[in-house]
Amino acid sequence: MTDQQILMWFLAMQATGVVSVALVVVKIGQTVLRRHEMRLSELVDERFRAQEGMQNRLLDHGEKLARAPTKDDLNRLHVRIDDVAGAIKRLEGESGAQSHTLHLIHEYLLQGGHK
Repeated sequence: MTDQQILMWFLAMQATGVVSVALVVVKIGQTVLRRHEMRLSELVDERFRAQEGMQNRLLDHGEKLARAPTKDDLNRLHVRIDDVAGAIKRLEGESGAQSHTLHLIHEYLLQGGHK
């Protein structure tokens, strides 16, 4: 083998090594890129699910607010509570008057019906 052939063989081997290294680097780059794409896809899916969950919660709160009593409802309820409180005070007064009358009758009877 001549020096020229040895040099050509050496250059061919060196070129083969460079190409092999380049192919390995490309393959590693593709693998890294694929992993990053998968992770990005997962992050996008997580974000989408989180937003979807937030929208569902907002819709739930909206439905609850739609069923909540209005100011007019609360005012009517307040009027009814005031009416009940007035009726209780009236019954309390009547009960006190009846108790006083019963006490007077009891006293009269204890005195033998004479005053």
